[in-house]
Amino acid sequence: MSEKYRSVPMLFLKTLVFTTVLLGGTVFVLSDFVEKKNETEALKNTEITAVEKKSPDNTLSLTTLLIMGENGSQSGTSFLLMRFKADEEKLFVTPLPCSMMCQSGTDKMTAFQFFRKNGAKSAKKAISETLNIPIEKYVFLDNTGFATAIDSVCEGTEYPVPYNIEYYSESLDEDVFIPKGNIFLDGNKIRQYLSTPSFSDKYKSEQSAFILCYAIKNATYENALSFSENAGLYESFFLSDISHDEFLSRLECFKNIEEENFTEIIFPMGEWQSGAFYPSTDFKNYLSEKFGVRKLAEIS
Repeated sequence: MSEKYRSVPMLFLKTLVFTTVLLGGTVFVLSDFVEKKNETEALKNTEITAVEKKSPDNTLSLTTLLIMGENGSQSGTSFLLMRFKADEEKLFVTPLPCSMMCQSGTDKMTAFQFFRKNGAKSAKKAISETLNIPIEKYVFLDNTGFATAIDSVCEGTEYPVPYNIEYYSESLDEDVFIPKGNIFLDGNKIRQYLSTPSFSDKYKSEQSAFILCYAIKNATYENALSFSENAGLYESFFLSDISHDEFLSRLECFKNIEEENFTEIIFPMGEWQSGAFYPSTDFKNYLSEKFGVRKLAEIS
């Protein structure tokens, strides 16, 4: 895996994929020697320009792969693609099954196998080439990092648990019980919920996306800033190719986002064969269109 950076793992839930919104406009300087009719026209143009306060800029928009891992087991691992589009003020989240079949060069394995064999950077490359879209960044969170980030940034979230969750986790040596209903889940409970062994790969990935979007609503700029100041304390919990400076530049953009319900989940389309998921061509095209990115084939 790549070198660890002083970055903030879970904060990219809301800040990592944000873009800046630049103020636009033209200043008209009026001369005392301009004729009255020209002065009037200039003032009119100034008023029109003043209305155009914002111009979306997608140059800092990133497609980021979030990998949440549970002691190296597939049942506790989730893959999520995220991209923020300034022009639509939307954060798009796409849950990807661990069993999604990927191909990178001559290697053909599931996304989870690429991750387990060669690390997060390899999984990012394989998923990018398979879906035919550029993925600029990745973040890998282990159990402790995920729970710590959730608790620090948004203190957990209310979530509708569909039925009683009860199982024994051998890897963590703990009994897990989460009751049915709309209950408050802190970071540790969310981790336990997503590691439920009875969840199918498809259901687990979808639940990861839903919980992520619920948690984003509770995140605050103040908590994000406070967490970023202590990023060094959590270096052992995550890996990323996002620098701390990159994070801080996007954290500033957080203050410009006022829309509460700006997340949209895009569910993958394709076929399941022998336990593996094969994304369809239509889904790949649709994803690149929704993400607003050029396909890798077009870039090359």
